[in-house]
Amino acid sequence: MFYLQLAATEFLRAVAQSKSGKASFGCLIWQIGISLTEHKECMKSTKSVFISHVTEQKEIAFLLQRYIKSIYSSVTKIFVSSDIRSNPAGGDWLETIKNSLRDADVHIAICSKDSIDRPWINLEAGYPFVANKPIICLYHSGLTRDQAPQPYSQLQGLNTSDENFAHDFFSSLGTYLGHQSLPAHELKAFEGELAKVIQTTSKPQIINKDLEASLSSDNDKLEEIEVYILKTFSSSGERELTSEKIASKVNENFESGRSDIEIEYYLAKLVKDGFIDEKIALEYPATYSLDHRGREYLVRNGLLYIKIVSNRD
Repeated sequence: MFYLQLAATEFLRAVAQSKSGKASFGCLIWQIGISLTEHKECMKSTKSVFISHVTEQKEIAFLLQRYIKSIYSSVTKIFVSSDIRSNPAGGDWLETIKNSLRDADVHIAICSKDSIDRPWINLEAGYPFVANKPIICLYHSGLTRDQAPQPYSQLQGLNTSDENFAHDFFSSLGTYLGHQSLPAHELKAFEGELAKVIQTTSKPQIINKDLEASLSSDNDKLEEIEVYILKTFSSSGERELTSEKIASKVNENFESGRSDIEIEYYLAKLVKDGFIDEKIALEYPATYSLDHRGREYLVRNGLLYIKIVSNRD
C-alpha cells in the first residue's frame, strides 16, 4: 500500500513538472521507477541498534548511544530503554521493546556480575541469539568473557578493560553498520569517558561508613511486619519467593493476621529501601530475594540461621 501511494505521488509530481502539464506514460513510469529504487536503497542503508542494560548501568548505555550516533551516519535508531525518546511515556513499553528487538540490525549487551543473571538482560540477549542476529557483549566490573556463563561464552564478546577495546568495539560495529574511521584522539576520549562511567555505576564491594551506620539503626526504622517478611526468607530455606508465598508464610509462621495487600505494600517498601531484590519476568510472577542490606540486617540481629548438616546424619 505504501509503495502505491508513493507511486501516485511521483506520478502527480511528474505531470506537474512537465511544461505542457502532461507527461508520456513511458516517462512517468521511468521517473516513478527511479524514485522507488532510490527509496528502497535508502531504506536498506538505514540501520538500527539495540542496547541492552540494567537500570543501574544506564549511563554506560547512554555513552555508547552518543558515540554510535555521532560516528555511524547509517544508524537512524538506537534503542535504550532508559531513554525517554526510545520508550516515550504513554506508549505500550513492552510492545516497543519487542518491535525494537525485532528491527535491530545489531544488539549490544552490557554485562557485569550484577547484570548477567537479570531476567531482562537474558530475555533481550536471547532474541538475537535465537534469530541469528549479531550480538556484541561488553564485559566490565570484574566479569570477563572467559568467566561468562553459557550461552554468552559462545559469543565473541569484548572486555572493556582490554587495551584495544575501543578499536575492537568500533571495528566490530563497523562490520554491521558500515565502516567509519575514528581518529585516535576520539578513541582515547571514548576510553576515558567509559572508564569514568563504569567506575561510578559499579556497585562498591565494601560497605561505606554511612551505609554501615544506617544498618546499625535499621531496627529502629523497620516495622514489625517488615521484620516478619525478612525472617520469612531466613526460615523458608528458599532463595526466591513470590509475593503470594511470602504473604502465606508470614501469616502461617508469625500469625500476623495481615492482609495480602498490606504485606505486598511493605514488601514493595523493602524493595525500595534495598533490603529485598525484585526480579520481573514476562510470563511468570515476580520473585523476591534478600538483597545485601537485608542479609546484613538479619545477620546483625541474629535472625539469619544457617543449617549445618553433619556427615554422620
